[in-house]
Amino acid sequence: MPKLAVAQMVSSASVSNNLKQVKQFFIHAKEEQVELLILPENFAFMGMQEADKLAIAENYGAGEIQETVSQLAKAYG
Repeated sequence: MPKLAVAQMVSSASVSNNLKQVKQFFIHAKEEQVELLILPENFAFMGMQEADKLAIAENYGAGEIQETVSQLAKAYG
């Protein structure tokens, strides 16, 4: 049976800070031999207003959030 981990975090309006925290989840998951790491819905950004999300919106397949998570997944299996 695969080993799963669910990450819980308090996301901020700083995408880079949130992604640094997500990297730590990947590192810990690798150390614990987790096969599937589940991140919260708003792991990358939590703005003050709903419209704040538009400022960080990415096109499908490109952008800091998608590229970082992809690189982390490849690096930590």
